[in-house]
Amino acid sequence: MKKFIGQFFITAALTEISLVYPVHFYALYHSMLLLGLITALYNGLNGIGSYLWGFVLDNMKLRKELSIGLSIMGIASGITYSVNGLIGYSIIGFISSLDAPLYSLILLETLTEEELVKGNSILSEISLAGNIAGSILASVFPNPLMVTGLFLLSLISNLTFVPKYDGKTNANRKEMFNDIKNLYYPVISYFAFNLSAELFFTVYVPLNYSMGNPEYVVFLSYTILYIVDEFMYSKVVNFVKGKEVRYIYFSIFGRALISLSLALLVETQLKIGLGIMGFFMAYGPIFPLYSTAFFSVVVKGLKRNRATILGLLNAAEDVASIIGGLVLGLAETLSGAYMMSFYALAVAMFSFSAYLSSKGLQSKPASPQKKKEYTQASS
Repeated sequence: MKKFIGQFFITAALTEISLVYPVHFYALYHSMLLLGLITALYNGLNGIGSYLWGFVLDNMKLRKELSIGLSIMGIASGITYSVNGLIGYSIIGFISSLDAPLYSLILLETLTEEELVKGNSILSEISLAGNIAGSILASVFPNPLMVTGLFLLSLISNLTFVPKYDGKTNANRKEMFNDIKNLYYPVISYFAFNLSAELFFTVYVPLNYSMGNPEYVVFLSYTILYIVDEFMYSKVVNFVKGKEVRYIYFSIFGRALISLSLALLVETQLKIGLGIMGFFMAYGPIFPLYSTAFFSVVVKGLKRNRATILGLLNAAEDVASIIGGLVLGLAETLSGAYMMSFYALAVAMFSFSAYLSSKGLQSKPASPQKKKEYTQASS
C-alpha cells in the first residue's frame, strides 16, 4: 500500500490549513459574518472542484501524473498561503476535492476484486491518520512552511510509489445524464444527511459552553472521534456486508434520535456537563457505517461515469456544509438547530426510501462494495 503514502501527507496538510486559517482569521477580524463568508468560499470552491475533477478523472487515463500534479498544486498553494492567506486557503479548497476521488480510482484500478475491500479500508485509515496528524500539527506548529513541506513530502511519495499506468476512461455522456437522473433521490438523501451533520457539529461548540464545560472538551471530543472512526473503518466493511440497506436506515434513525434527544435536553435546561460527549460520540462514528453502506448501494450499479457521479455526491456534501452554516442563523436557539438537524434526517430517510422503491431494492441486500472516495470527508 505504499502507493497511498502520499495521501497521508496531503490529508495532513489539508487538515492543518482548514483548521488554522479560520482560527487566525477570526482572531484578526472578530467577525462571525466574515468567518462564515470565507468558510462558504472554501466549501463553494471545493464543491465546484468535486464535480470538475470528477469529470477530468472520467475523461483522462493519467493517474500518476495527476497525483504529481495534485502535490505540485499543493506546494504552490502553500507558498501562496504564506503570502496571502485568503487566496491560498481558497485555492486549497478547490484542489482538495481531487484528493479523495483520485486515490480511490487508483485503488479501484490497481487492486484485484479480492484485495479491494481490504485496500479501501486501509485507504480510509490512512486518510484518518492524516486528519489526526494535521489536527496535532495545527495546534503545535501552525506554520505555512509546514503545509508546504507536507505537500513536498507527498510529491516525493507520489513520484516514488504511485505506479505509472493508464487508467480507465469512464465517460459516456448519455449514460452520465441517465445516471444523474436516476440518482436524484440519493443525492437529495446524501445532501440532507450531511446538512444534518453540519448543523449538529457546528452547534456542538455553543452547546459545550452552555453546559459549563471548558474549551478543551471540544478538542478532546474530536480527537477521540477521529480515533474511533479509525477503528470503525477497519471493521465496518464486513460488518455491513449483505445488510447495507438495513444499516443505512439504522444510521439515519440513530442520528435523528440523538438530534431529537438533544433538542429536548436543551429545552429542559438540564446541565449534564461532560455528559454531552456521550451524545457526540454516539452521533459521530455513525458516519463510517452510513457511508460504507450508502455507497455500496448507490455506486455499485454504475458501469461508467463513477468519478463524475462521486464528484456530484461530494459536491452535494459541500453544498450541505455551506447551507448548514447559513441555516443556523434561522434557528436562533440551540434546540431549534437540533430540530432542524432532525428534520433534515427525516428528508434523508424519505428520499432514500423513494430511491429504493423506484429501484425495487427494499428487500434486496446490496453488494458489499464500498467507497470513500468515498469517505474522507467529514461528517
